Amino acid sequence: SNIKWAVLFAGLAIAVVLALLFFNWRSALISAMSIAAAVIAAALVLHLRGATFHAMVLAGFLVALVIIVDDAVVDTHNIFHRLSEARAAGSTEPAQDIVHRASLETRSLAGYGAAIIIVSLIPVFVMNGLSTDAFFPPVATSYGLAILASFLVTLTFTPALSAELLAKSPPPRTSPVLRGSMKLYDRALAGVMGRPVAMLASGAVVAIIGVFAFPQLEKSVLPSFKDTDLLVTWDGAPGTSLTEMSRITQLAAKELSDVPGVENVGAHIGRAVTSDQVVGVDSSEIWLRVSSGADYARTVDRIQAVVGGYPGLQSNVLTYPQQRIRKVLTGSSDPIVVRIFGQELDVLRTKAAEVQKILSETDGVINARSDFQIEEPTLKIEVDLAAAQKYELKPGDVRRAAATLISGIEVGSLFEDQKVFEVVVRGTPEVRRSLTDVRQLLADTPSGAQVRLDDVADITIGPTPNIIRHEAVRRAIDVTAGVSGRDVTSVQKELVKRLASVEFPLEHHAEVLGDFQDLQNARSRFVTMCLAAAVGMFLLLQVAFSSWRLAFMVAVTSVVGLAGGLVITWVAGSQTISFGSSIGFLALLGLTVRNGLLLVGRYQQLAEDPSLSDAERIQRGTRDRFAPTVTTAMASGAAFLVLAVFGNRIGQEIIQPLAVVMLGGLATSTFISLFVLPAMYTRFVAQGERRVPETRLDVSAATA
Repeated sequence: SNIKWAVLFAGLAIAVVLALLFFNWRSALISAMSIAAAVIAAALVLHLRGATFHAMVLAGFLVALVIIVDDAVVDTHNIFHRLSEARAAGSTEPAQDIVHRASLETRSLAGYGAAIIIVSLIPVFVMNGLSTDAFFPPVATSYGLAILASFLVTLTFTPALSAELLAKSPPPRTSPVLRGSMKLYDRALAGVMGRPVAMLASGAVVAIIGVFAFPQLEKSVLPSFKDTDLLVTWDGAPGTSLTEMSRITQLAAKELSDVPGVENVGAHIGRAVTSDQVVGVDSSEIWLRVSSGADYARTVDRIQAVVGGYPGLQSNVLTYPQQRIRKVLTGSSDPIVVRIFGQELDVLRTKAAEVQKILSETDGVINARSDFQIEEPTLKIEVDLAAAQKYELKPGDVRRAAATLISGIEVGSLFEDQKVFEVVVRGTPEVRRSLTDVRQLLADTPSGAQVRLDDVADITIGPTPNIIRHEAVRRAIDVTAGVSGRDVTSVQKELVKRLASVEFPLEHHAEVLGDFQDLQNARSRFVTMCLAAAVGMFLLLQVAFSSWRLAFMVAVTSVVGLAGGLVITWVAGSQTISFGSSIGFLALLGLTVRNGLLLVGRYQQLAEDPSLSDAERIQRGTRDRFAPTVTTAMASGAAFLVLAVFGNRIGQEIIQPLAVVMLGGLATSTFISLFVLPAMYTRFVAQGERRVPETRLDVSAATA
């Protein structure tokens, strides 16, 4: 419900801003309908592919929103501008031809922009690791489809609609907002043209601030959801009886049900016979739901306070997504898991104690504990090979007879009323009440006689681990802990450094598991693919401009345009580049690249007019791009402002940080496009670009 209302108000905000800035209902309607058509087309493709519309798909559409808006605004503005110029010049050319030509003016460079965005998504699809496989590809898929759908819509639907609505529209009126903004911008642009070095210095300051902010931010590759369904896990001391565990669980469930905002409390103890969880009756789980109208954070704090009020029990309060993600990544529900591998149990226990001490001394770590393999008294039956051979018994025969009498063996099944009942043969309780009774059990021999188990096996009671745990064909012990006051990733990074000082014997070592380990394993390949994608993007820029210098200039400014997203994330107080904010940087990169492509492309188009000086064509080209750039920034900014104002509510855990990043990034991206890029072009490109054609003409004339 929160997402639905947030998206609805964001769409209304875009429509209002388009109406105010276009100041023409036809142009605003064309842009709005083009935006809607692009989103619907992308959603239809996803539906035909059998995809489910979930939070990741919605995030991908929101990431693409700024590009979709820019596509619609740029095409509509250019068509309207060309039609206005034709009317002012008294042209008799058919409106359809003017619309067609105006649409093609921007489609070539927009096509390069779409290709660059698709190339930037390649690293997402080649990363290995559960976090990326489960979350990033759906976002990238919906983002890429929305970009392609927007390109096709502006190539077909937008021109057709423009030809119908704008061909006979009345003389245009400039929006008062844009008219006032243009006057201010003209004065500012004159200053930029006169002092390009000062503007370049300001761009460098923006880049430095972004470089400074990036290391200050923590990184998290997994999204966090405010799920209203919570899971409380309990682990009592080994040997805790079913009666005692039931008493504690019922008492806790009653206390939790009295917490304001909690509803639908349920619990279970132990595990089912066929369960994949290796737990006994000393373990239980309580499921509860936070009501939709409750204060989520306060309710969770109260739940944790209740759970923490039961000493002697190890407990965790998790949402279901957190529980499943951690279980798959680490096999544990704790955020910090250090797994120690080796073969010698004594060595594993010693090193586990050392690691637990390191965890306890680490800032932000709470409740550090070792998952020792508890030893319980167990009946041991070891076959005496020599004695068994006298009775012509094989070791398997002895073990099978003992297992049948003590544990039972399945010999068949009964079927009744569509139910299956296992038939198990087992010794009566009287024959296994004590060690002496077990020793007196009789086993059949091949000759038909019987022999006591004590005559062919050594039967004792000795300590045995309650769980024999192996990971990667080696014994393993986990040291786990919780985190409070710090983000998990920073704690894991510190642990990796501190564990490097622990000496392990041969064939023994420790690993920090979880999303950090997942990120570490994928980092090398991800960095390689990012470099390859960056090279591909740069080459596409070079092909678009036929100039290495221009390609480098747009590439540099595109990266600098991300600084605003970093700074606002740092200033806003979240201090973390979360899953939502990280995908926001994809949209910022695509928008800044598009702005650079269209602006520099306009400069190149005006360079063909010999009557314009360098300063005149740069000023005219920048003014031509001012209205669509500002319209895109304000329309997209209004939408993301609504999403940010809705806050970090349930259902908006991804959308809210994404919106915050976009707000800061739109500011710097617009500043880079309208001020820094013209200054760079003036200082490093314009004069050289103008000289080269003149030199070539002189050489051609001399040769002739």
